[in-house]
Amino acid sequence: TAPWYPILFLPKKNSLSYAHHQKIEKNNKAFSLFFLPEKNFNNQEVENLLKNNQLIHYITLENKTSSDFLNSLKSRTRSYIKSGLKKFKFIKISYYDQFLKYEKSLHRILIEQHIKFLSPMPPLKLLKNLLINNLIYIHLAFENDLLVGFSTITKDKFLPHIFWILKSDRCKSNSLSLCLYYVCIEESIIRKAKLISLGTSISENVANFKEKLRAERGILFKYKLNSISSYQKLFFIKTGRNY
Repeated sequence: TAPWYPILFLPKKNSLSYAHHQKIEKNNKAFSLFFLPEKNFNNQEVENLLKNNQLIHYITLENKTSSDFLNSLKSRTRSYIKSGLKKFKFIKISYYDQFLKYEKSLHRILIEQHIKFLSPMPPLKLLKNLLINNLIYIHLAFENDLLVGFSTITKDKFLPHIFWILKSDRCKSNSLSLCLYYVCIEESIIRKAKLISLGTSISENVANFKEKLRAERGILFKYKLNSISSYQKLFFIKTGRNY
């Protein structure tokens, strides 16, 4: 998933019903991106759906405080987060000028991740553009004044979305990744968000890690609008976000 695609959450099958909408005209380039709880489907349906779609994790935050959320976790997970919040210093940046100060350190972490996991890494140019266009916050984590990790979260107050969390190979603490997620979750609670997306999960290990935070499983669907049989029935939803 990507921060420039607003994500829509549907709690139940066929639950898309809004009073205020604008009909979609022909748009061959547009995509729809939405997810439903995995529990809406039986085991066979889930298996089939995940062949062509993706597993996504999310947490319901409505009417929760940070203390409520933290106390809902298992004691071991809670201990890791509390010790990490004391061990690391966290700074939030939201402007391009702030980003420039840490650019070299961020680039180092991206390279370390790529070498360790042979995984694609987000280009710095993309992070810069997202900041310039006022779409994201970046949370930086420091250990003894060394930048050891960062997380990226959309500024959407309705459904914040964490789309990258990266940890330096120089940091050996098991609590850093949990803390980076927690800092984003805490911010989302302050925004009074009803839901937060923790992004897609490409392996069972990643899924199990996110479920330590009591994250629920969903199925993320991505379709080109003109490929959906009920295309003429689709519409844009008016929210506080851009269409």
